[in-house]
Amino acid sequence: MKHLNASGSSRFFAFLLDYTIIGFVADIILSNIIFPIIKFDPNLLVQKLQIFYQDTAQGVLDYELAGQIITLSFIQLGLTFAVMIPIVVGYLCVLPHFWEKQTVGRLLLGLKVVDVKDEGKVSFSKLLLRELVGGFLLTYVIGSSFMILLIIIIYMSTSSGRSLADKVGKTRLINLKFVVSNGSEFDFFSNNKKDEYVDAKFTDVEPEKFEEKKNDDSSDDYMVF
Repeated sequence: MKHLNASGSSRFFAFLLDYTIIGFVADIILSNIIFPIIKFDPNLLVQKLQIFYQDTAQGVLDYELAGQIITLSFIQLGLTFAVMIPIVVGYLCVLPHFWEKQTVGRLLLGLKVVDVKDEGKVSFSKLLLRELVGGFLLTYVIGSSFMILLIIIIYMSTSSGRSLADKVGKTRLINLKFVVSNGSEFDFFSNNKKDEYVDAKFTDVEPEKFEEKKNDDSSDDYMVF
């Protein structure tokens, strides 16, 4: 019995739910703990960007201001990564290693990450490769300005039904609702097969024997529906 790979839409929405949770937790930690401790004001970057755009529109290029913007951007990006990476590891690697349902997004969408070979439990090292290297770093570091495009490519447009993150971690994201049994699709939760068919064999019957059976009221071997 083998489960089907997760569809592109369910894969995408599970990703969206999980990273919404990760982003929400990271924002709380940054805004209420990290930024106040180091006395970093993220609004200062926004203000300097507005001033820089206004000056540029008037034909004035302030190199000192540009340098300050770059410095503040790297500080904020570094702090964001420093907070998000432990959350990603904890939520997407440690939690699935101990919790059968794995993550909130996968629980709600009925998905699960399994080993590509036998659908067994995924080791922590493979989860780390899948989520941290294949998912987080490729999505956020390489594709910071092409986020939507990368999400579509990584999570929805793989012909094999496995995302780039799955290939990095040697895993599969499966749909727990459907399994393939004896060549047919099976609904695991409702215990019903999809596209079920009956394999029937037809044989010739001599006309006189058929008439004899048909006229025999005591026989129920033949039924007309």
